[in-house]
Amino acid sequence: MKIKPKYKAKRIIINNNKFASRAEAAYYLFHLIPALEKKEIKEIQLQPRIKIQVKDKKICHYIADFLTIDLNNNQKIIEIKGFK
Repeated sequence: MKIKPKYKAKRIIINNNKFASRAEAAYYLFHLIPALEKKEIKEIQLQPRIKIQVKDKKICHYIADFLTIDLNNNQKIIEIKGFK
């Protein structure tokens, strides 16, 4: 059985990076890369795996679209949606 992407999203590869949709790839190219070049952020992680836990009990892992780290080491999780 072939699995269809949700919401008819088209997968795309840019610079050997795989993106789940064109909207995600566009955000990477037009927002994150320029912010990295302007030194507004110092790191971009694609598809970071984030452990969700309550106290010491692991609940699950969440895979976000992006995680950025700014110059003060603040982390920001970014999730891209192709619709309003």
